[in-house]
Amino acid sequence: HCTPNSPPLTPPPHNPTLRPPHRSPPTCTLTAPAPPRSVRASPAAVRVSARPRLRGGGDESTASAEDSTVTFVSQNLRSIMVSDAHLASRTALQSDDNSTRRKLNWIQALVYRSSPAVICFQEIAGGSNELNNLRSFLRKLGYESDFLVGESSTVSKLDCHRHGGVLTAWNMKEFQRSSQTGSTAQSRSAIISNRLIERHTDADTTLRATASAYVGRRALSCELTRRRGPRATERQAVNNVYLPASASPALKTALLRCIETFVSHITVPHATFGDFNIAPGDNFRAGSIRPNDCAEQALSDMFTTS
Repeated sequence: HCTPNSPPLTPPPHNPTLRPPHRSPPTCTLTAPAPPRSVRASPAAVRVSARPRLRGGGDESTASAEDSTVTFVSQNLRSIMVSDAHLASRTALQSDDNSTRRKLNWIQALVYRSSPAVICFQEIAGGSNELNNLRSFLRKLGYESDFLVGESSTVSKLDCHRHGGVLTAWNMKEFQRSSQTGSTAQSRSAIISNRLIERHTDADTTLRATASAYVGRRALSCELTRRRGPRATERQAVNNVYLPASASPALKTALLRCIETFVSHITVPHATFGDFNIAPGDNFRAGSIRPNDCAEQALSDMFTTS
């Protein structure tokens, strides 16, 4: 507002060197805490890294060592048997209180929550159809898998079903089956064989006959190849074992010796997971459970020599 007697307003002289002050937007820097120097692994799950992967993680000059770590999970599914009906409806899967459906819900939650790179499942009931159903369920979650069905019903005395199935699943973003071009190894192998049974049962024909029922069962080895990160293209073997709970100490010992021999000949980095149905020592033995010295020694030898 100007009055009539006010002096005229004149603009200031033009100065091209003057600019309005530049105000930068506020910035914020997030610093991640340094990783611990060591990680203690539990037998059931090995959590190694939760750090976001760098773009172009395959370039060793830009990716840190943490980007090469992965997560493994091992879980006994306690006779889960996935029928065709379990896969028929997603809505039914979420609402039904059936034991198998609850276990499938648990698997789904595990994948959504932590996305482990490799999952080893033991004690899966049913034959090839039921394990293929579980395999289809996992594939929809982004996991490929291999499996071995349990032994025949004449060996499994619980309810005339197969109960010793094992399945190893891997995140398809992290791993793929190893290509066998130029390699004598197999990407999928049943660990227990007739040759190893004969070698580790000596002259005990009764023990050999009992152990032969587990040939091609209970123990699976998968060779996988890393797909990304600074260790992309590297191979790794994952062994998945489920020993029969009702087996005698002599039978468990023979099966463990077979597994130990097989694992000792693996030429790539490897890890062994599973449910061995053996207490590794007195501190893990509850109540009046009696020691199983020979089988416990075999289990110790497998993890200290292979």
